[in-house]
Amino acid sequence: MQYAYKTPMIKHMKILNKNTLELLRLFYKHPQSQFYIQEIGRLLGKKPGVFQRALNNLQKDGLLLSEYKANARFFRLNKDYYIYNELKSIIDKSAKVWLILFAFLFCVNFSYAAEKPLSVTEVIQIAYKNNKDIQMQEQEVIAASANIIGAASVFYPQLNLQATYTHNDSVLVQNIYSGYVNDNLIKLAASQSIYSGGANRANFNQAKLSFNAQNETLRAKKMDIEFDAKRLYYGLLLAYETERCRCCWARLPRYRCLSAALAL
Repeated sequence: MQYAYKTPMIKHMKILNKNTLELLRLFYKHPQSQFYIQEIGRLLGKKPGVFQRALNNLQKDGLLLSEYKANARFFRLNKDYYIYNELKSIIDKSAKVWLILFAFLFCVNFSYAAEKPLSVTEVIQIAYKNNKDIQMQEQEVIAASANIIGAASVFYPQLNLQATYTHNDSVLVQNIYSGYVNDNLIKLAASQSIYSGGANRANFNQAKLSFNAQNETLRAKKMDIEFDAKRLYYGLLLAYETERCRCCWARLPRYRCLSAALAL
């Protein structure tokens, strides 16, 4: 199914850039507050002018409302926005990846956005790739795998090679240079563990159990991320399709007559 997203939000939000993401985080972090542009610049640590265009776009999209007070323009969240709750859920995750998925899903002209909406499988893979907990846990699995190899190495013969070279300078004694001899040493040693009282086997078993535990932790984290990705994906689609259907019905003469009758 191909989606042609033409809502006011996408019409004006041509680029979901870093400034827009920062504004969304600020307003959703303080949903009851309103800010003027100088205050926004101070809170976000940037010159106020860099947010002017993004604020205007968000206001045109309907995400923000604005009003003038004492010659200052104040902005606040529009809680009646049709996907207000879905966006709030995304912002509450405090992870940029969910905003990236939002941009992908609605075909915003992001710097690396796709030309068509992503499938839920692609969304999940993007979530895996950008989640720091998943990346860290994958490294834990790799380390646990290496520990198994290290624990198993004691069951095999150990071969050690050592080489040293020492240079001795000549010494001047009574205007005569004494001779000197350089020291060279090469040593090769082989060893094999015959009996350790079961310690080697226990260490090996412990390494395998640790590897399995790290794998299970990774699987559990991936399941959590997959659940969040699917919930947000289908939630945004549902919200969008609901609004799209409402807009389509609003164009029908019968619907307009019915709405007028109900308003009486």
